[in-house]
Amino acid sequence: MTRVKVFAGDCGFSAIVQADKINPSTVSVVIQSPCEMLKALSNALSEVDYRQVCTALIDCAVFVAANRHIPHNDCPVPSVVVKAIAVEMGAAQPRDIVVSFERECIQIPYGLNPLDA
Repeated sequence: MTRVKVFAGDCGFSAIVQADKINPSTVSVVIQSPCEMLKALSNALSEVDYRQVCTALIDCAVFVAANRHIPHNDCPVPSVVVKAIAVEMGAAQPRDIVVSFERECIQIPYGLNPLDA
């Protein structure tokens, strides 16, 4: 079992994503959240063929379902679902994903590689 907590941000909702390996190619996904859209996504992803997740973004079963149930594309939960599935299936390490906004940005002159700044 792989469980991931998500604090989504603007909407104020949080979620717990749980992925459970059923067999070598199938995983069960449950999303616990007060958000009705995430509840609908959870129902759509109750059992997922892992081979339909490891595809191009446009074909990924998680993002296809998210496109039907979540009207805003900045929701981080679908990406977390993909990561939870990959960890549960042994294809990824259970490492935290962090997104943080810098309050003060450094101005980088045009043409300069930001990694060199």
